Amino acid sequence: MTKSALYLVAGTLVLGAVACGGRWMMWTARPAAPAVAGKLMITVADHREVAKGGKDSRVVGQERNGWGIPFPIRLPTPTEAADSVRDLLGQAALTAGIGVAPLGDAAPTAKVAVEIQSMWCDGYSPVYKAGMTASVMVLGPDGAVRLPGVPLQADDGAWNCHDAYKKMLTKTYDQAVALMSQPQFKDAATGAAGAPPPPPPAQ
Repeated sequence: MTKSALYLVAGTLVLGAVACGGRWMMWTARPAAPAVAGKLMITVADHREVAKGGKDSRVVGQERNGWGIPFPIRLPTPTEAADSVRDLLGQAALTAGIGVAPLGDAAPTAKVAVEIQSMWCDGYSPVYKAGMTASVMVLGPDGAVRLPGVPLQADDGAWNCHDAYKKMLTKTYDQAVALMSQPQFKDAATGAAGAPPPPPPAQ
């Protein structure tokens, strides 16, 4: 799903599941909620280990030929992994009933800071395994922590890394929807948790 489509869908009831993402970073998303509250600014920091995407952020795994020789799986751009995770979290927020701010929005109700700690696929035919570990934190517009880092972790396997990634990212999306549907997360995202107390009644 493109970024423009992601923000358009916030005000549109989508029927049925939709496939999102690009060639490797694909997942299946459920419909957006008919109404949303709040407006999240989502940022993603890519902090994978050096040997598995940290040195070259385009690399997200490796597959092997018939002789077992590995060759790297490279995304088209250095930011596609992080951009895809941001889009996945944005789609999850819309499904959970939370609005998503476009990049550069000056007045979000909260900021979601995501750290990718690992994202990799490897194996041998017919068994490849893709996995991802990330941390999700909610901050107020002023940078104050409203919800400390919560882990997102998923893995899944398939005959090839393309299908393994789609299954794993769909699991990650489902986890993110469950997390963002929790009252504590919604309060932090909409600002309800950080709202000042009401003034005392007039004497």
